[in-house]
Amino acid sequence: MIVPARDEARNIGAWVHDARRQTHAAQRIIVTDDCSEDGTSEAALEAAAGDPRVEVRRFGPPPRGWIGKTWAAHNAASLAHSEWLLFSDADVRMTRDALASALHAAQDTCADAFSMTATLECGSWWERQIMPAVGALILSSIPAFLVNDDRSRVALLAGGFILARREAYERVGGHMSVRGSIAEDRDLAERFKAFGYRVRLRDGSELLRVRMYDGLAQMWAGWRKNFFEGARRSPLIAAVFVVVTVAMLVLPVPVLALVGVLGAHTGLSAQQRRLALACAVCVASTALVRIARDRAIGFRTDITSLAATPIAGAFAAAVMAASAWRVMSGRGQRWKGRTIP
Repeated sequence: MIVPARDEARNIGAWVHDARRQTHAAQRIIVTDDCSEDGTSEAALEAAAGDPRVEVRRFGPPPRGWIGKTWAAHNAASLAHSEWLLFSDADVRMTRDALASALHAAQDTCADAFSMTATLECGSWWERQIMPAVGALILSSIPAFLVNDDRSRVALLAGGFILARREAYERVGGHMSVRGSIAEDRDLAERFKAFGYRVRLRDGSELLRVRMYDGLAQMWAGWRKNFFEGARRSPLIAAVFVVVTVAMLVLPVPVLALVGVLGAHTGLSAQQRRLALACAVCVASTALVRIARDRAIGFRTDITSLAATPIAGAFAAAVMAASAWRVMSGRGQRWKGRTIP
């Protein structure tokens, strides 16, 4: 079990605790401290409580061309010699059966790379309105049924919990092959498929949970570093995303409300009725997608969350624009004290 960690003193203890109590006991539990400045290593060692399986390693800052997470994961993988490698994130919480269930499912489906979605924990009002909507956008743009179809080139692994067969991982080049990528989970999944390996993505909401970001400011910074990368750094894809998101998520509810007010006073013209119908279809479609996708992240869709769809849509469109601007202007993305080109 491998966890790259940078400034994760608040999370790493709980992760080590979960890793140590797995019913399928890991041979080694490697915490790779990526130049943390908040006592991450000390917190990990304290949680290890003398368990000889737990190792805390520091490999120094990433070389040119690498990002911190891929450098840390690459070095940790070189130390592990088991048939399967599990790469996780420090903010992921695992039930006792998480590893055993994942291994069983991977072997049962003959997978070479296996991943699970997690229950998305939202601690603030902003998180509850935005995070499930963003999750639905991601899961809709990269559907699991295509990820699990060996004939499809569509690929994705959830970065917080990736189980990889060592032989396959090494043959595709491991994290070295995606060393400069912010979206290393997606790119690694695509490498597996390109080499003819089986990739499987399953619902793990009953086994895993995660609180990705704490509050609005952290959500903005976190998603900003990812969104343009998700658009493969294509200005055209980013622009289409912004336009479609505004048209489908931001405008329908307020326009429908405005048309309703106008209709109550003056009646509706044929054009206004068509506009109202189009907006109603968008709202209904969004609700159906949310209900279907929210299950995979353990979120119970409610009226408040659906009503806040324009807010979530405006956030997604704005963060994509900001993400694209930072890369195209040469500023790069800023995350945990580092600038990522």
